[in-house]
Amino acid sequence: MDTITLCHVSDNNGIWDANYAALLVAQPPAGCCIWTKKLSGLAVACIWIKINCHDVLRNLNTTQEDIDQLTEIIRDWLGKYDIAMDDFHVNRVDYDYNTICQAPEIILDILQQTPERAMRMDRTVYYHYSNISTGNTDNTEIEDARVQTVYYACKSRHAQVYDKEAERDAKHRQPKEWEFGVLRQVVQCHHAHIKHMKRYYGLLPSWDNWITLQMQEMYLRNTEAMFPHEDFYSILVAKNIVNASPYGSAKKRKLCEDLELVASSGLFSLKQAYKSTNTYKDHLKCFEELGINPMTIPEKYGIDHLENPLFR
Repeated sequence: MDTITLCHVSDNNGIWDANYAALLVAQPPAGCCIWTKKLSGLAVACIWIKINCHDVLRNLNTTQEDIDQLTEIIRDWLGKYDIAMDDFHVNRVDYDYNTICQAPEIILDILQQTPERAMRMDRTVYYHYSNISTGNTDNTEIEDARVQTVYYACKSRHAQVYDKEAERDAKHRQPKEWEFGVLRQVVQCHHAHIKHMKRYYGLLPSWDNWITLQMQEMYLRNTEAMFPHEDFYSILVAKNIVNASPYGSAKKRKLCEDLELVASSGLFSLKQAYKSTNTYKDHLKCFEELGINPMTIPEKYGIDHLENPLFR
């Protein structure tokens, strides 16, 4: 788990105003920040809390013990001011999975073959900003701050794989001790998505509903449509595995053609090649059964096999 944003709408004339005023001027726990913003024309203000889970827990990946510890830290902090965690709702949560990767640039190069659209999200360009060093304050895109990444976005969710150390370098910030050599996979659930889940599925935006390992695993597993989780092979080795399989000769030939097509034009082209979505899904299922990622290692790297470091 990466970042959690909590929100509370406070009545400026409310009975608990003094409690929140005291909370706002107090020192938050390490890795947390708090601020307020008044709503124009209304006698209310939004109080925001942002929690960087890795800064609080100083870990690579979140365990159940970590979630219990994080919950206790936030509950104890708010409890000092007689404020309950349920007074805040979850406005955004970023679920992530991190792995130490010896060759993140190769993995990210392979992932350039991912589809142009998946799970109602479009693949787009993502920029990291280095406003601290450049003096920019308008958040304009800085071309040299772009880091190789695979990034999908819609209005309510984002999904991304990137080199965390390279992202820190692009922002001219020193990587933290748990960020060196890290390839990060993250799914961001924004307010619109959390609101959608409440409206259509009755899932309240509470801490206990959203800050769980089960939710994190569900959202990370759902990215398989973008990032198939089987190991990566060179196209020659992948074809050898296909040809040694128990499938019929016609199926083997089509699967080998699929590998060639994906290598030349990306995974999106494979879906376009079949009029039937069921055929496309059937072929992906065959690759999954054989343990082959349809996205193969480019020949220029001279590598036959790479273990897939993404969440599975």
